[in-house]
Parts: sequence; C-alpha cells; structure tokens
Amino acid sequence: MAGEENASGGAMSLADIMCALPEEMLVILIQYLTIAEWSRLDIALCSHGEVRRVYLQTLRSKSIKLTVENNEFWNNRLDKGLLQWMISRGINVVSWNNNSNIDDEKMSVISNGLHSLQSFDCSRCAAVTDLGLEAIAKGSLTDLHSLNIGWCKGVTDAGLWYVTKGLPTLKSLIIRGCDNITNAGVEYIAEGLGNLISLDVGMCTNVTDAGLATVATLSSLTSFNAIACHQITDSGLEVLVKGLPKLESLNIGSCYKITDVGLTHIGSGLPHLQSLSIGFCWGITDAGLESIANGSVALLSLDASCCKKITDKTLEAITKGTLPKLESLDISDCDKLTDSGLMNLANGSLPNLKSLNIDGCDKVTAAGKAAITKALPTAQVI
Repeated sequence: MAGEENASGGAMSLADIMCALPEEMLVILIQYLTIAEWSRLDIALCSHGEVRRVYLQTLRSKSIKLTVENNEFWNNRLDKGLLQWMISRGINVVSWNNNSNIDDEKMSVISNGLHSLQSFDCSRCAAVTDLGLEAIAKGSLTDLHSLNIGWCKGVTDAGLWYVTKGLPTLKSLIIRGCDNITNAGVEYIAEGLGNLISLDVGMCTNVTDAGLATVATLSSLTSFNAIACHQITDSGLEVLVKGLPKLESLNIGSCYKITDVGLTHIGSGLPHLQSLSIGFCWGITDAGLESIANGSVALLSLDASCCKKITDKTLEAITKGTLPKLESLDISDCDKLTDSGLMNLANGSLPNLKSLNIDGCDKVTAAGKAAITKALPTAQVI
C-alpha cells in the first residue's frame, strides 16, 4: 500500500489505510499484528472513532499467545506502561513465552497485571531468582496452570517453596537445568502441587533416588522427565513406577546408572505408558529391551538411541513382543545393529510404524537401509 494517496493528494497514513478497509478485513488483519504493532495502531486510530471501536472490540475478544521478542521495544516498554496499556485495553493474554529478558522486577509486574495468564514460560532468564518466583506466587495469577522456569540458574529450593504455596493448582511444571534444585525442592513440589500432571526435572543433577520417591506420591502425574539426572538408579525407578502406574510418558535418557533391572520394572508396572526415552543409558542390553517389548502394550514411541549394548536381538524382541501400536522407533547410533536385524521390522508386526531412525548405525549398509525403506513404505526412515 506504500505510495497510495488520499483524496487530497497526500500520502495515506496507517490510520487512513485502516479506515479505508472493510470492517471484516480490518478484523482479520488485527489478528496478525504483534503487541508492538497494536500499540502503534492504537495511537494512530485515536481520531477515528468508529474504526477504533472495531479495533478495540477485536482486541478484547482475543485470547492471545504472546511471544515477547528480545528487542528494543520490549526492553523499553514493559516497565514504562506496556502492561498497563494491555490491561486497560482488556487484552486477554493466556500464554506468555519470553526469550530471555525477564528479571525479578518484571516478574512482579506480570504477576499483578495479567490476571488471565494460564501459561508462563520464562525459561533461560538468567536474572530470575527466588524473589521473582515469590512475586509470581504472591500475585494474582489464579488461572496459571503451566510454568516453565527451566535453566533459570538463580532459582533454588526456596523459590520452589514459594511456587508450591502460591500456585497449588499448577498442572505442568518445568525446572529442567536448574542446577541449584535438590531433593528438598522436589519434596516441596510433591507436598504442595498435588494437581500436577506433567513434571520435568531433567538435568537437575542434585536429584537422587530420594527425590524420585517423593515424585512417586504425585498420583495425578502422567508425564515425568528426568533426563540426565545422573544419580538416579534402578532402585529409585522401582519406587517411581510403583507409585505412578498411570504414567503415559517417561524420559530417563542419559541416566547412566539405569540398567535392565530398571526396564523390567517399567515393562511390568506401567501398562499405560505411551512414550519411553532411554537414549544414552549405556547399561541397558537386549534383556532390558525385551522386558519393554513384552510388557509395554500401549507404547507409541520408543527412543533407545545410543544404547551401545543392544544388538539385533532387540529388534527381534520388538517384533515378537506386544508393541502393535508402536509409531516411532529411534535406534540411532546403536552400532551393533545390522541389515539382517533391521529386516525383522518388516515382518508386519508393527503396522503403525511411521518413523524409524537408524542414523549412525555403522553396520547398517546403504543396501540395508534401502531394503527396510522399501519394506516399510508408510514409514519415514532416517
């Protein structure tokens, strides 16, 4: 529209252009504007009453998912009135996904201004500390059900205590990569967040089997991620499985102390499990995968990448087991697998297989990959 002229021959302003549009088109265009563009348009339409009315009605009817970019507009405007502008316009922000700019002060502004917030992601925000979590917990976010504070290195167990006291209705919590979280923090979670459905403590390297024992008391939990929690063992996994028989998703990848014994507990104790990640668990052998193949009847996705001890026997077990629903199988970097082992997957026992990752399987030849690709025409072979 650049270069268009109004009736008097002058260049058309943004407001002139918007006013010239049919109301239906105006409503559609507004859906695609960013917060920064909304604000500028808001100012431009000040003297255009009818168009401004349509514009404001559209804003108030939207439940937006806000992705805040790491830019000058965001840095300069949040504490100088952006949130107040959003609140005064009745914008219903239900999801906030920030790149990295949040600090404790901004956490306080958000917690007391965006009352409709349901999902808040401030992961990798280096300036967020326990004080920021205290602000969130003591604010007015009564509808908040999902919180991601992953990789916030300034967060400790004390911060989690505030969260559990102030946000008891949380259903999803991610604290991945928070190095200062210990079993005490996990215990706070278990005691105060009984409604949790999903919990991610991945890469919290201070969490041990004692932490898993407290997680096992969260009876509503259906998804648990403990990737790279290097201290957990088969004993902790046994307690977890016994306490959470409803688990549908479990990630224990890179938990180096887990062995075939742990997989035996999973195969016999988690009948509803749909997704299992055990990649980089170097102590696992064919025997452990056989336990999964014979027990995890609901499994849709299995990641056994870089399990260096498994052989063609694992693939045979998978095809002879009880995994007819399996849709995704990742056995990449399992360098003992061969062409003949792969062909076990072509016997028709995995009719729903859609994705097969064999990248880095050094003994699988180009001919072997071509053969399995032809034998599984509906699957993507990587």
